[in-house]
Amino acid sequence: MFTNITRTLRAAWLATFLGVASVGLSQETRLPPNEIGQILSVALQALVPPEHKVSRVPVGMRGIFLDFERTMTGFGYTAPWSIPFGSLGLSSAKHGSRALLDDCDRMRMKSCSQLGWSLYVWVQPVSITASHATARAFIFWPDRGFSAPDSSAKPEGAAVLVGFSAEVELQRTADGRWQYLSKGAYSVF
Repeated sequence: MFTNITRTLRAAWLATFLGVASVGLSQETRLPPNEIGQILSVALQALVPPEHKVSRVPVGMRGIFLDFERTMTGFGYTAPWSIPFGSLGLSSAKHGSRALLDDCDRMRMKSCSQLGWSLYVWVQPVSITASHATARAFIFWPDRGFSAPDSSAKPEGAAVLVGFSAEVELQRTADGRWQYLSKGAYSVF
């Protein structure tokens, strides 16, 4: 059963990124929200810890918006959401959606005012077994050139949206929690 999930997810991750399709785990195999939250926390800590700089600005200063809908769809949940964002137990991310990117562009400078300085993230499972998980995180942020962030003011000037995706491998510990194992290949956008 998990082999089919793995094949389906690997074949469809690009379509999911492009917004063409949304493929995820079936409802029979989906994880409970607290385990999804553990996977998300481990993936974000491995790929974009608070001290890590993207476009010269530490992630801790930027903040992170998690696209809840895209992430939960990938993990087998459907709208309307029967679980609140808070059930994921994430302290490092705020609830976000694709709407944050409405005034952002990857090809030309735009205001990107809704996203501000923050990172926009969603995570999709690639494969999950009882003891091992691989997840791919998609991470985007506005690059505002040499502007420095000021947490007390909205960003000024235009930005171009840049980012990357990467796989993170996790393993389940004896006490049932997910822990970081290794990083996979990166794709830069």
